[in-house]
Amino acid sequence: MIEFLAGRDVRDRAKALFSDFGDKLRDIAVHSEAIDPSLEIEINEAAGLRDALRALLTPVMSRTERDSVASGDPLAGTQFLAAEPIAEDFQIYRHLADSFPEDVRYEALPYWSSVPLPA
Repeated sequence: MIEFLAGRDVRDRAKALFSDFGDKLRDIAVHSEAIDPSLEIEINEAAGLRDALRALLTPVMSRTERDSVASGDPLAGTQFLAAEPIAEDFQIYRHLADSFPEDVRYEALPYWSSVPLPA
């Protein structure tokens, strides 16, 4: 779909960023129980990858998915909340991913990203 909407270069870049973002989140989840100062660095790197994905894909996202929709309709825009991730967030993600059957475990990350908290 991304290739159709934005071309092969954007698709390839998005694929690499999604892969790196997923790897980063899995790395964070693996180390979330440790009290390690490098965990904050990992979290910041994940945020940078997320922001790069957002910047890359905003031009091809539907109107209601874009943060910029608020420029035309302030009531329709995304309201961002100040919520820095903590180690417990990644422990919960790991628990969620482990609850998925092995053959569909790859679906845990998109599911996690689509809802505020796992059910």
